[in-house]
This record gives sequence, C-alpha cells and structure tokens, in this order.
Amino acid sequence: MQREITPRRESEFRPVQREREGFSDLLRQLADETASLVRQEVNLARLEMKETASAFGKDAVRLGIATGLVAAGALALTACLILVVGNLLDGAYWAGALIVGAVLLLIGGLMARSAVKDMKRIDIKPEETIETLGEDKRWLQREARDFRRAAMS
Repeated sequence: MQREITPRRESEFRPVQREREGFSDLLRQLADETASLVRQEVNLARLEMKETASAFGKDAVRLGIATGLVAAGALALTACLILVVGNLLDGAYWAGALIVGAVLLLIGGLMARSAVKDMKRIDIKPEETIETLGEDKRWLQREARDFRRAAMS
C-alpha cells in the first residue's frame, strides 16, 4: 500500500518554487551580462589593435622610404667605386657619385634610425583591455560571491 504525502498547506511549496524561478532568472541575467561583457572586451581589443596597427603602418612607410634611400645610396656608391676604378685609367667622374651616394646614405640612415626609435616606443599590448579585464574579473568575483550569498540564504 502506497501512501501519498501531501502538504498540509499548498503555500508551503510556493516559496521554494519562487526561489527556483529567482535563481534561474539570476543565472540567465548573469549569462546575458557575461556575454555582453565579453563582446565589449573583444570590441575594445579590436579597436586598440587597430590603433596600434595604424601607428606601426605609418612608421613602416617611413622605414620603407628610408630603405629605398639607403638602396639608392648603395647603388650610387657602387657606381662611384666603378667610376673610381675607371678613373684610375682616365677621368674624374667619381667625385659626383661619391657625394650623392654619401648624402643619400646619411639621409636614409637618419630616417631609418628615427623610424625604428619611434616603433620601439609604441606599446603593442592592449593596455585598456588588460585593465578592463582586471576590473571585469573583480566584478565577476563580486557577483559570484553575492550570488552564493543569495543562494545560501
């Protein structure tokens, strides 16, 4: 013979069901807020990386121009060397090539040094994202602690 257990009063089970509904609402809200937070952090990281790439791009262009000038200077010095050897035999065409080559190498070298120096100053870490991730971690820890307290009481 089975015996049914019925509550003395129907209201005895209502608070438990309300707590379960409140609990699932809290979980749903936490999941929604966490997803939103992750999306915001990804967008922030993307924006910071875009800014960093833009700064590197500008310096890379300068470095490319400097490299072109250095290459032109090296070609001029090579031509100068050829002319010096040729001049040993007859003429003075080497002086012009030597001056132009030296000036181009000097300008290119200075530009390259400046561009590399500027590139070293750029911080590639997404500082804001790292900072907000730390804040988010602390926020999530507080939420979890508050959630545990609410679930225990």
